Amino acid sequence: MPDELTNSWLTARDLARVTDIGADADEMLAQILAAPSESFLELVTLSPADYRRLSAGLAKVPGLIVKRITTRLFKSTVPTITGQIGTETARVLVEDGEPYQPGTTVGLSGLQQAYQEKLAGLATTEIVVQNAAGRQVAVLQRWRGYPGTSVGTTIDAGVQAAAQRAVAGTHFSAAIVAIRAGGGQILAVADHQAAGMPAVNPLAGQYQPGQSFMIVSTAALLTSSPGFSLNTPIGCFPTNLNFTNVPREPFLGTQPTFSVDFAHACSTAFVGLSLRLSPADLQHAADAFGIGAPWRLPLQAFAGRLQTPAGSGQQAADVIGVGTVQVSPLAMALAAGLVESGSWHAPTLVPSTAAQAPVPRAHLDSLIVSELRHLMSLTVKSGAGRAADLPGATVFGEVGTAPLAGHHGLRAIWFVGFHGNVAFAVLGFSRSAAFGPVAQLAGQFAAALGTSS
Repeated sequence: MPDELTNSWLTARDLARVTDIGADADEMLAQILAAPSESFLELVTLSPADYRRLSAGLAKVPGLIVKRITTRLFKSTVPTITGQIGTETARVLVEDGEPYQPGTTVGLSGLQQAYQEKLAGLATTEIVVQNAAGRQVAVLQRWRGYPGTSVGTTIDAGVQAAAQRAVAGTHFSAAIVAIRAGGGQILAVADHQAAGMPAVNPLAGQYQPGQSFMIVSTAALLTSSPGFSLNTPIGCFPTNLNFTNVPREPFLGTQPTFSVDFAHACSTAFVGLSLRLSPADLQHAADAFGIGAPWRLPLQAFAGRLQTPAGSGQQAADVIGVGTVQVSPLAMALAAGLVESGSWHAPTLVPSTAAQAPVPRAHLDSLIVSELRHLMSLTVKSGAGRAADLPGATVFGEVGTAPLAGHHGLRAIWFVGFHGNVAFAVLGFSRSAAFGPVAQLAGQFAAALGTSS
């Protein structure tokens, strides 16, 4: 209580020393002098553990009043989305000079930060006049505040739990992003960082998709290459135009059909097929899958990027997802959602603020969508993604691998697909190019979806 202090400076100095929150004694004193003298002034909020640790020192601060309150401790199952919270004493806020009042709960990241004003509300503010004794004698102006309100999300608790359990047990860094196919609602965002490895950024990361981008390339081929079909014989060679298969592809026969090449993620087959496409053909297909679409979320996110190739070599690299194309796990989950539902939708995380994005500039014929579903089922049933196969259920997908930029020796391993009406992308970092571990992770997640709600 400011008017009960015998020495405001001594109180401010001692409290700043004991708590060491980043605020100096001058700041503490300024808050005491500016506050209404007859009202309780909250200077510091401490957790029970911090209070026990500092209690001996706090007991020596003159004029200090300790009030115990019970409040709900927040622990999110989706920390990547919700973000972190702190009080106005958080060191980063003190250093930035943010104008929050004592005791304010402040969002430091994620939705907590994006919706800070809505969640915390706004305090009533007054301009007051005090007499020489420090007592309030008049209120010159008053701005009425309002209480905070909740913010809902599209996260599904069951799908989120399934994703979190799947990535938690991995020995490599991994992330899963799941969306509702046909609607774009983000159902789950889970990630796990392994020791000694970089973390996967599920929403805003920019990674090469490897052969998982063949979903888009195949749509381009089926749309613009006359006479081309799933049964067209296309050789899968160890090398083609200076490209090799990574990982090494087992012998698929002298003239495997295109559907076999797709199922086994044969890069060299697609390298040869890239000569049938123009840059506009591939860009048209990428547009249909929402790659680079101008949607926005309350959080930082990446919709993907595909540059105009400088020549046939660069286009061949783009077709197999190791050229100029970059995507996020969220962007690839949305792409898989098109194959499941037949239409692409911009992502939504907070229902009241749907992402602002136009309808993609290109559309896929329903027959092409049906053929993509067939190809993605073959990948899981008999191809490179068979580690994701489930007994008595159908999982659709395509795998991919590409070097991880900035991390020599590490590769990005992908599984992009859907099970039921949940489309998802799984991305893992590995020193091996093998698809198996990430495909197995995708299968574990898909299996858990059957019991989630």
